[in-house]
Amino acid sequence: MKYNLFLLSFFVFNYVSTDAQNNWHNQLDYGIYDVGFKTFHVKDYSRPYIMGTDSENVPRPMQISVWYPATASKTGPPITLGYLLALQESEESLHKISLADALIPSAIYADYFKGDRLEKVFNKPMKSLLDATQYKGKFPLILYGSAQSSSGFDNALICEQLASHGYIVATVASKGAYSRQMTFDEEGALGQSRDLEFLYGYMYNFPNINIQKLGTVGFSLGCLSMVMFSLKNKNVKAMVSLDGSIPNGYPILKSFTYLNSKDFNSNFLGFLGDKGFINNYPLFDDTTFSDIYLLKLKNRNHLDFSSANLRVTKRAEKAYPAYVDMANLTVKFMNHNFYDVNSFDEVVSSYSKDIYSGLRKKKSKGSPEVSKEEFINYINENGIDKGIQIYYDTKNAFPDYKLFEYQAFRDVGFLKMMEKDYNSAIKVYKVLLEAYPNTSDSYRRLGEAYMEIGNYDDALQLINSGLEIDPNSPAMLDIKRIIKEHQKG
Repeated sequence: MKYNLFLLSFFVFNYVSTDAQNNWHNQLDYGIYDVGFKTFHVKDYSRPYIMGTDSENVPRPMQISVWYPATASKTGPPITLGYLLALQESEESLHKISLADALIPSAIYADYFKGDRLEKVFNKPMKSLLDATQYKGKFPLILYGSAQSSSGFDNALICEQLASHGYIVATVASKGAYSRQMTFDEEGALGQSRDLEFLYGYMYNFPNINIQKLGTVGFSLGCLSMVMFSLKNKNVKAMVSLDGSIPNGYPILKSFTYLNSKDFNSNFLGFLGDKGFINNYPLFDDTTFSDIYLLKLKNRNHLDFSSANLRVTKRAEKAYPAYVDMANLTVKFMNHNFYDVNSFDEVVSSYSKDIYSGLRKKKSKGSPEVSKEEFINYINENGIDKGIQIYYDTKNAFPDYKLFEYQAFRDVGFLKMMEKDYNSAIKVYKVLLEAYPNTSDSYRRLGEAYMEIGNYDDALQLINSGLEIDPNSPAMLDIKRIIKEHQKG
């Protein structure tokens, strides 16, 4: 069974009149570039995948689609909604699809595209031109994360709109960890975030990308996966969430102990639907290092955040201007972050009171002089004393930010102990204990360093404190015995 947003939508809603549904997306603010579209069929051999009802594992199929700025002089034919639907059916088989293959709906969609719907919806040309020649230059990369078990085309209009403004936009279908169906849990979110990492790696070789300029856009559960991706890839400069499953999916994010939401540093624009709580948005509360904006739309349900649904389903007329405004704000937000062409604060502050019921925003407090990723290298290059000064400067400016992970900084002290530079080790372990006061090993490390310089009183006091946390620690009990012997003798 296929699990995707298009198919779900067809069963739930009726079609809107062709006149109404064909005019609204022409109001989207397109840029100066023509838009090209390419699809690549590749496989991830590092992960097993079960195809359909088969029981045999195969390499994970990865159908990657890309929108990009194209030249006006060498253009291909425009793609259609029908072409995207045909691609959707080949995302596991990775069969090559031509425009001719997509002129007539498959059996899955035959009952929905009849009469003028076939011409004006299914075969209506989009902005994107198939396999068009790329425009020369370097452009930021935007990764798009789709909804749970969806194709990568649930917001194709925004993707091609961004490409027309000078972005290369790439997507891959959201699949489960081991098969097509994606679950709303840790396994599902991790599977999609790993797909996004694969996509990012694949796009390194795509021509004309400025790989240092990276943004993300996500819809539904794809947004939560994008937050995970951003926490693991600190160079994501900006993210847009289209009614993302971030508040209700936050326990999933928190379950990954190696990810700390307080480290999120991507500027963030979040659009919320009817059931979104603008004043109960945990990412907003955790964010320190990014500008974050939340806009709540009036009377808009979850499917109104997908251009695929708006193109083919019967929605209220007011859904169209809401989507248009949201899409145009997405472009302006990205342009602000990557091209510095407007003040987004001014843009967002004049939001439409007819479309949105409220705005919540918070500005970044700046960023540390040295990031967590750079801190250990900074110490190695500049010495312990300068590193410790950076630690205290950062702590004063950002009290909730941990500049180092326990093990990495502990190993700095361990190397000093091996070099018999006990005074430097003591400096390191004092900071380690301050940052991680509930870890028994912090007391043990500092106590052992004091023991090495003959300061047995302080060493014993630290070991006793550590034993209060872990009374049965063999290492600390041995150190305590050694200290007692030295004190006697």
